[in-house]
Amino acid sequence: MSLRDSMAEKIARRKAIREKIRVLSKKVSVARDIIAGLNDCKRDIQRNTESWNNTYDGFKAVPIQAEVIVPDVFEGVVAEALSAEIPATAALMNQTCGEMAALCGIISIQIQKLQEYIEKLQAQIQLLYIELAAI
Repeated sequence: MSLRDSMAEKIARRKAIREKIRVLSKKVSVARDIIAGLNDCKRDIQRNTESWNNTYDGFKAVPIQAEVIVPDVFEGVVAEALSAEIPATAALMNQTCGEMAALCGIISIQIQKLQEYIEKLQAQIQLLYIELAAI
């Protein structure tokens, strides 16, 4: 094998390694973007759940709200029907909040798995850089 062939082989190997590094780096970038999106989703769920809980706690703290009905006014006429729906609606919302908390837990697990995936990719990238340096 001539010196020229040897140099051409080294250049081709370096190019192939750099391409592998580029592909793996892109996968790391995509995984990080997904993590950011999942964190945003999780934060929105937690904020909305907290808002519901604060509103509901405020409603429960004022017992007169469940008793006041203004007669002969639209709001008063509808108040009885609405007050009858409040317990079932509140129970459904509380159940939904519990399900959202469970979803946040699942999202956290997915984020952890993505972080582990990123670590594996970064280890592969590091090995490729070592291989590149050895050429």
